[in-house]
Amino acid sequence: MENAEFISSYCRVFHTDRLGMVGDDPLVDRFFRVFYDRFIGNSDIAQMFEGTDMQHQAAMLKASLFELTSCALFGKPSPELTRLALLHKRRGIDAKMLDEWLAALLDTVETFDQGWRQTTERAWRLALDPGIAYVKGFEIPNSTQAVSGP
Repeated sequence: MENAEFISSYCRVFHTDRLGMVGDDPLVDRFFRVFYDRFIGNSDIAQMFEGTDMQHQAAMLKASLFELTSCALFGKPSPELTRLALLHKRRGIDAKMLDEWLAALLDTVETFDQGWRQTTERAWRLALDPGIAYVKGFEIPNSTQAVSGP
């Protein structure tokens, strides 16, 4: 995946010089607060986050962004993305919620990216869509299958 516009936007938003890293900057912390305020504004989603440590949740989001972009970069999901997909499926997180998550993320990126252009949203979608599609389509393996053995 050569997506220079996404990488540039990511670096501007997260005050870093490398994809996958997140700078130590109060604006970065603010980004995650604004994102979750937008995302959790939906009452159905808000219920899922009751009692959640939001600092821990922000750290998970940072890692999730890396896993989602890695899926596009390498053309396949990582074991960690598979673990996240299973976790989301078990918690009942459906395609509609993932679409709302992406919409809130893109709205927040637009707010924080000083270099946002009309094509920036498309660049982010190209970077995240393969991983999100994987999570949406993930099926829990049937664990009731008989295991053959001696």
